[in-house]
Amino acid sequence: MSTTFNGSRFGGSTTSPTTSNNPNLAANQPFTVQTSYIAELYKANVGLIANNLEAGYGAIAMRDVANEIVLYKPFNFVIDTLNQLMSKYRTTNKIAVEWYAEDMLHPGEAAGLAGVTSAAATINGTGANGSYTPGATGKTFTVAAGLGTYFRKDDKVRYAKDGGGWQYAVITDISTDTITLASLDAGNLVKAVSETTKLELLGSIRNIERNIEIRSRGSVGEMDYTYVENFSHERTFSRLAQTVEMYVDIYTRNQEKLFNQFRLNRASNAYYGIRGKRAVTLPSGETDYAYASPGIWDLVYNYSRQEGDFTTAGVFDANKFKSNINRFVEFNFGAESGGPENRQVLTNAKFASYLSQAYEDKQRFYSQEYVAGIRCNRFENNLGVLDFLMDPFLEYRSPMPSGSLKDGAGLAVALMVPMAECVTRVQFEGGGPRTEEFKVNGGDRDMTMRVEAIEGIQMANLEYCSALVEVNTTTD
Repeated sequence: MSTTFNGSRFGGSTTSPTTSNNPNLAANQPFTVQTSYIAELYKANVGLIANNLEAGYGAIAMRDVANEIVLYKPFNFVIDTLNQLMSKYRTTNKIAVEWYAEDMLHPGEAAGLAGVTSAAATINGTGANGSYTPGATGKTFTVAAGLGTYFRKDDKVRYAKDGGGWQYAVITDISTDTITLASLDAGNLVKAVSETTKLELLGSIRNIERNIEIRSRGSVGEMDYTYVENFSHERTFSRLAQTVEMYVDIYTRNQEKLFNQFRLNRASNAYYGIRGKRAVTLPSGETDYAYASPGIWDLVYNYSRQEGDFTTAGVFDANKFKSNINRFVEFNFGAESGGPENRQVLTNAKFASYLSQAYEDKQRFYSQEYVAGIRCNRFENNLGVLDFLMDPFLEYRSPMPSGSLKDGAGLAVALMVPMAECVTRVQFEGGGPRTEEFKVNGGDRDMTMRVEAIEGIQMANLEYCSALVEVNTTTD
């Protein structure tokens, strides 16, 4: 099946008239126009009217011009709304904002060392020339470099053994990453199923009656940081442009457009970007610095993502899509239980369309809910609950190259991020969203309007977040 979009909107052929829809062009005027139009007043650099063909504002005697501007609103600012209403909030008086993060539990498993030298005493030396000899004591298990610190003497551990099942053992000695094991029941320790089999910590076995040796265990968390960034938009108006009366209040409309552009900027910053800093040379020759805050999509995508093929021979495959959804839920909810049971999932239009096609009878969507005033479809599963919110901004600025519907067929993408648990909006003290009007120099006639804010994004608990991305394969 092939689908073609045509018309002037798509850059293809059109049956529209050859003349423009601008009534100010001579070819379009079936009537007489009387106007006090002054070309120099409305030049493009004034920021009011796009070009000098916009005659008609002024003393119009024989025209009926509506006093409202027809506005095209492509989308709501879903991510910005969620960020303002659901995420945490903190202020700072520093450009760089730091925080401390660590796991609630100590690390408790380590993969075996790939390519470990095979020997009679090496439990996971199972290569082609493996020569392990089973025994009850004095057998070693070598873990990957640096992971021996996870364990202590007298720890009870287990590993997957050759032939199936688990082998239980106790640690009797540790030398860097080489761990000596003994059997718990005096039976022989069976070799591991592979070199990279995990050694898993279960607990510790200590003597009961007399004093026990200290086996101190600890871990050091990690510091992370972000920057707050200053983003602003300006527009300049001439003195006459501010005072001349018109049928349409273009001055106010341009204010509104400036504010909308500001929100668009905030949406872009919330989704995309990397942490960065660059030097800026000012007109005075002095050096200042500009900072960039990382985006939620980039942080989550680079940390945890699932890639799947949702089509067969180029046609949407509902079974493949539902299988990917189930796997996504299993991994993100079943692999850990400490996260929120209800999580927001922002999708683009392609993904939302796939949801409708895959679940035509709505059997998986138990209700239509509203999150922060935004409509969502609630997907319930035994493992957890997903609130799917379609955000057209992900088509306007797709996270994947050539992934937007504007570019063709598009790619389905979804971003799971529990806003309340994982996102913090950081605002510089006194740097909240604001607007101001000023003249650059005291005697200037031009007036500039500026809208700006100094804000950043702090992300924590990325373990609760993930991206689901469509990747088309060459074979099905």
